[in-house]
Amino acid sequence: MEDKATLWRGPRVLQMREVDITLDNIARIFRVIPASLYLVSETGVVLVPSVTGFFGEVVVQDRYEVCGDETPAATASLPVPQPQPNLFRFGARPVASAGRSGPATAQAGRSFSRSISIGTVDGGILRADRGTLYVEFTEREANLATIAQKVKTDLGTDEEIVLCLGFWKQNARRIVALTHSSYNELMQRKRRRTGTAIRQSLRELGEYARANKINTVALTDDQVTTVRATFRCLICQDVMDNPVVAQCCRSVIGCRVCVDQWTATTPHCPKCRDVDFINRSFALTGMGDIIDALRDTIRN
Repeated sequence: MEDKATLWRGPRVLQMREVDITLDNIARIFRVIPASLYLVSETGVVLVPSVTGFFGEVVVQDRYEVCGDETPAATASLPVPQPQPNLFRFGARPVASAGRSGPATAQAGRSFSRSISIGTVDGGILRADRGTLYVEFTEREANLATIAQKVKTDLGTDEEIVLCLGFWKQNARRIVALTHSSYNELMQRKRRRTGTAIRQSLRELGEYARANKINTVALTDDQVTTVRATFRCLICQDVMDNPVVAQCCRSVIGCRVCVDQWTATTPHCPKCRDVDFINRSFALTGMGDIIDALRDTIRN
């Protein structure tokens, strides 16, 4: 049986696989505003999501409290203040009553630290080979922009810094800081590699469809893996309906309905977090018959 971590908020307790513990999934399940969401372990360690939406250093079989502001639908009909962009607001955690009434006293701001590996890109390959930087920050500073600025200052560089998380196996995920130019080099190679694999897979599927007059198409294990990764919605994790393509990361993102619901609450791309996702996405037409034919293969 696959190990799972326990997440709880109020009376609700769920067990989730490490691969499913993402910003989007947790925000949707526990009805928390994504920009304010963070996790706190039983030992007091705070985990904030990276730009890719993953939480690093999640230990399976541990318990984590889901903290953050509830979505307007989950709260009373009172005005809800709009969160600042990319700001992970640390709400006060419930504290046991000491047996006395009266207004609560203001708590001093807590400080935290996070280890960030300094990386380079060599021939399109990411290498975390320039040491480790420990960044200290307060609750108010627990957002990507501020932490990236702290890394930039500590490194003494004028180039913008990008914090990366999604390039490692689940068991060894860590945050890596790259300069903007290195990040662009890495993404260009990744897009070329992904685009080539998708085009090759579609060509092979077309050849199978033309060569076979029967309804069942035999695919190799590699082809099944590629098809699943290509046509699975990033939001609902099911087979796509009316696929939507994002120009920002040149990828098929998800169902039309899921994307519409996503953009109603956040302008960011579900995959690369690009802020202009709404204006840089479009429906991929003419794929309905192919997806219907492969639906059972993708789900199994």
